[in-house]
Parts: sequence; C-alpha cells; structure tokens
Amino acid sequence: MIKRFSKLRSSRFWPESLASQMILVVLLGMALALAISLWMAGDAHKAAVNRINQWMLTRQSAILAEVLEASPASLHQPILNTTRRENAFFRLSDQSLVPAGDYSPEEKMLIDRIAGAFDDPKPGRQIRVNLASERSEEMTPPRRSRHWEERRRDRDHDRYKRRPNLLFLNVSIQLDDGQWLNMQSSTPKVMPLLAKRTAFLMVISTLCVLAGIIFMVRRITRPMRKLSSASHRLGLGEKIDPLQEEGPEDIRELIRAFNLMNERLQRFVADRTRMLAALSHDLRTPITSMRLRVELMEPGPDTDQLLATLDEMHQMSEATLAFMRQASDNEPTRAVDVNALLDSLCEDLQDIGLNVHYHVHYQDGQEVIAHCRLVSLKRAMRNLIENAVKYGSVAHVSLSAGQESAQIRIQDEGDGIPEAMTERVFEPFVRMEESRNRETGGIGLGMSIARNIIHSHGGDIHLENNDRGLLVTINLPLTKAV
Repeated sequence: MIKRFSKLRSSRFWPESLASQMILVVLLGMALALAISLWMAGDAHKAAVNRINQWMLTRQSAILAEVLEASPASLHQPILNTTRRENAFFRLSDQSLVPAGDYSPEEKMLIDRIAGAFDDPKPGRQIRVNLASERSEEMTPPRRSRHWEERRRDRDHDRYKRRPNLLFLNVSIQLDDGQWLNMQSSTPKVMPLLAKRTAFLMVISTLCVLAGIIFMVRRITRPMRKLSSASHRLGLGEKIDPLQEEGPEDIRELIRAFNLMNERLQRFVADRTRMLAALSHDLRTPITSMRLRVELMEPGPDTDQLLATLDEMHQMSEATLAFMRQASDNEPTRAVDVNALLDSLCEDLQDIGLNVHYHVHYQDGQEVIAHCRLVSLKRAMRNLIENAVKYGSVAHVSLSAGQESAQIRIQDEGDGIPEAMTERVFEPFVRMEESRNRETGGIGLGMSIARNIIHSHGGDIHLENNDRGLLVTINLPLTKAV
C-alpha cells in the first residue's frame, strides 16, 4: 500500500501542492458518487417506466378486446392497425400466443389487472400473460412479405431485436367469437437521466461545491504558506515578526506555537549575545589598568612579555566584541546577484594588489540570485579570499550554479592544512600559525565568523586539500523563481 502511494505521488499526473491534491480528490469522489447515483437512479427510473408501460398496455388490451367484440369482422384489421405502437404489436389469431400453465406472482397480478380493466367483465374469459426475456416467433411477420405494413413490421422487429436486455410482455385474451387477441410488447425506450437539464444541474452543483472547497483550501494553505516562508527566513537568520493567527483552530494553534518558539529563540540569542558582549567589554577596564601598571615598572624582558600578553588579551576582547556585533547583526535580507557580488569583490581586491582571479562556470543568461544579507555575505567572502592570498599567494575564485544552489570555490596554491584541522579551524580562537604562516596577526575568529555567516544564509562550507593547495567550497541556496 505504501509503495503504491509512493508511486502515485511520483506520478506526473498527481499534483504536488496540498490545494491541488484536495481539489482533485474531492472532484474524483464527486464524480464517482454521481456515477453511482445515476446508475442506481437509472435502474429505478427504468423499472418505474416499465411498470407504467405495463399498466397502460394491460388496460389498452382490455379496451381493445371490448372494441373488437363490439365491431364487425371487417373492421378488425383497421382497428388493429390504428392501435399499433412502437413497442407493442396486436394481432388476432385462432391460437393463443401464451400457452396455458403456471403463472408467476407478477403474471397473476397482471391478469387480475387486465380482468379488472373490462367495463363488462365476463365470467370464464380466458386471459393469459407471460413475461419473457426473448421475443416469441409466433407473432414475427413473414420475412419476404411485400406488403408495406408487413415490411414496416419487419423493420420494427429488427430494431427491437438489436436492443439488448429487453423484457417482453405477452398477453392473450380470448374474445366472444373464440379468437384470441394476442399482444406482444417490449420495454419502451427510456429517456436517459443525464439530459441537458440534469447535466446542467450537475455542473452547477459541482461548481458550487468546488468553490466551497477552494475557499476552505485557501483558508488552510494561505497561513501554512506564510508559516513555511517565515520558518525558512528564520533558518536564514532573519528577524521574524510574530505571524498573524488565522485559519482554522488547528492552524492557529500551529502559528501560536511558531510565534512562541520564535520569541524564545530570539530572546535566548539576544541574552547570550548581551552576556558575552558585556563580558568582553568589562575586560577592557582590568586590561587597561594592568597595562598602566606594567608600563610603570622597570623596563626589562618580563615587562615586554607582560605588555605583549596584555596586547594579545586586548585584541582577543576586541575580536570577541566584533564577533558579538556580527552575531547580533539585524541587517535586512534582499535578493542579491551572487555573480555581481563576487565580480565586484574580486575587482576591489585586485585593485589593492592582491593576486585574485575570478571564473564563472554556468550557462549564459542564467540568473544566480540569493536571498541574503549583502554586507555580511560580502564580509565572509572577503575574509576567505584574503586568507587564500595570505596563506597561498593566489586565490582562484569560481562560481557554478544549478537550479537550487550555487557553489563558490576558492582555491589557493599554498601548503594546505592538516586533515585533522579541517573542522577545528572553524572553532573560535583556533589559529594555524604553526602549519601555515606565523605572521598572521589574527586572533582566530575569521573562519568562525565566515562559517556563521554562511550557515545563517542556509549554506555550508567545506575545506579540502588537493594537489594545488587548499580548496574552500561554499554551497549557497538560491532564491526560487516565482
């Protein structure tokens, strides 16, 4: 069952959106229900028409028998011709069309109905009725007759013979002169229930139900789309205002839970940022005080070492403050052309003398648009490119794009880093002077800031050594075209 459902979902005929699926399922259910209803109503309609036809034919047989008994023999055939109907044949014969025998309850009911239809019922009159699914050949007109009336009977007989599933009513009534009035009739043509008015009514009903379904589906999916968009933006580090509670109670409860989670998350991040920023800020006072005391000491190697340590502590506190300011950055997001961003950034770095080369690997005319914070993303890219030039003498920057994400590669020509450090290098205050370049002057927060910025945009960053040097690969999600 699960495999069948999975195949149905993967089918191109099955829509992806919730609204389309609900509308399609309801329409299929309505179509099936209408088909079953029409089938059941059609059978009931045919049965009712058949009962009415039987009642009319039995009454007509009784009346015709009385008319023939009151008329001369010369008028019998003209009278029979005038009583001819599309689905009924009357004929006088010396023999009965229906043989005598046991009758079913329905046949007995028809016999009683015919007997009661006579204005002057005569005791002992023989009335025979037979309900058959096949036509009796006794009343079939000669196939080679040249008479116009008989040729028409041939044509009518062939037409009735071509109609399947007919129920034939055979009636034989004995007249006063001993002749038998034989009648054979079949189920009449029944007009289909699905006439123009019925079809029009069904279309109107379907449209009304469809309008109600669309209204309810939109009432459900509209807040869910807003919730999905807000969740995606929250994952990209944006500040999300509380969503308006709308839709059914279940959807409103979901929105309330999201708003509460968003509020708690922002409060947690703000409290953590304020605490660390205050801690780093408060370190300035004792560091400054210690520096003044050390400078008043006698010059010497210990004094110089203490001053160097204090300078390093000061740089770490300032870097921590910068890191906290970046973490609490509320820069608004907007659509940015990644190609234009990298192109302008590489040109700026080339202008200040850095060995940077930029390459593009995607189809001409394709737009590489990402929803991001321009200043933050540019800061991360600049930090990574400058590190590549600083530690690898040259930075080869390339951009390739797919339908959903863009890949930025920064290749240097240095010595690389130990494999064990490809993840640790992103940790705060982890420096690689021992394996890269001792004249960095950094604190060890550059890579942490870059990764935090890229993660806040929904992307990821990966370091890999190759035969040329260190390769930095950045995957950045792109904005889907509307």
